[in-house]
Amino acid sequence: MFNLNFIQKAVPHLQWLTIALGIVLLPLFQNCNVNALKGEGSDGGSSVIGLAPPVDHHPPPPVVLSTIETSFAALLSDRRYTLALFEDVFGSTAKSVEGTGIGSNAVEFGAPCSIYENYNVLNASGAVVPVDLDNAACVINSSSAVLGANLVPRPTVIRQAMILKACTNLVLNTATLSHALARISPLEPVPPPTEANVRSLFRLFYVENVEPSAEIVQALQAMMNPSQMSQEAWRAPIYSVCSSNYWQVL
Repeated sequence: MFNLNFIQKAVPHLQWLTIALGIVLLPLFQNCNVNALKGEGSDGGSSVIGLAPPVDHHPPPPVVLSTIETSFAALLSDRRYTLALFEDVFGSTAKSVEGTGIGSNAVEFGAPCSIYENYNVLNASGAVVPVDLDNAACVINSSSAVLGANLVPRPTVIRQAMILKACTNLVLNTATLSHALARISPLEPVPPPTEANVRSLFRLFYVENVEPSAEIVQALQAMMNPSQMSQEAWRAPIYSVCSSNYWQVL
């Protein structure tokens, strides 16, 4: 058993011992806190010094709107389409009658031919012939007239002059003129200059359901005398529509 008297005697000494230890250890704890604070201060100072200085943000330059000029060129009928339309209006002999060689003129009417498109075939008689006579020259001619021509034709003076000459030859030829009149009115050898027939003539060239204005119809009718009608009376109206420019625009 513990000696109660011994404990009672030792308590005062323990209290003094605790006070003494507190006095000795107190400076140590204070030094630790100061060093810790100094360390934190040094770290904070170094972190602040290590930061990059702020950069001044200038506003972006103003947006300057520029105007871009654009241009376009009308898409014109090429040599194949132009010749096909003439053959539709004036018949199968139009190619030989028009007299300008539109079907083979790739320089003014576009659609350059290719040597790979030209090869020989057997015709109905068993003879060996080029598959496309208009492209036959491509095999031996590599000039700009056949291989280097523009895919899309451009409006040129020469092109329009060829159109005018072709239209002249086609309306002056009796066979091609008769075919055109049959296309205007199949049941009448000499169609009367009615509004319906004039509009029918207009639609032969302007195939995209473009209707002529009343002024155009009246101007074409004024070229003919209803009391003196003949096939030749239709030459001026047919030539006027044939030589106009806008049916060539696709």
